[in-house]
Amino acid sequence: MSEFVRDKERLARASAFIDSGLAGGRLKPVVAKTFTLDEIVKAHVYMESSEQFGEDRGHRPPLSARRRGN
Repeated sequence: MSEFVRDKERLARASAFIDSGLAGGRLKPVVAKTFTLDEIVKAHVYMESSEQFGEDRGHRPPLSARRRGN
């Protein structure tokens, strides 16, 4: 993934692809489990246990809101 972060053009294309897929309903995130910020240690233990599907993400605003600076 670091190759996308280092290459700004690739990052912009990947971000646009993901945003478009999410907005158009072609990409649908699967949330197996959620944790509050107070449960961050529990979330880390869950990720390290290899029980998860995909990646763990803490609660944060959607990408479109982050781009607007919200």
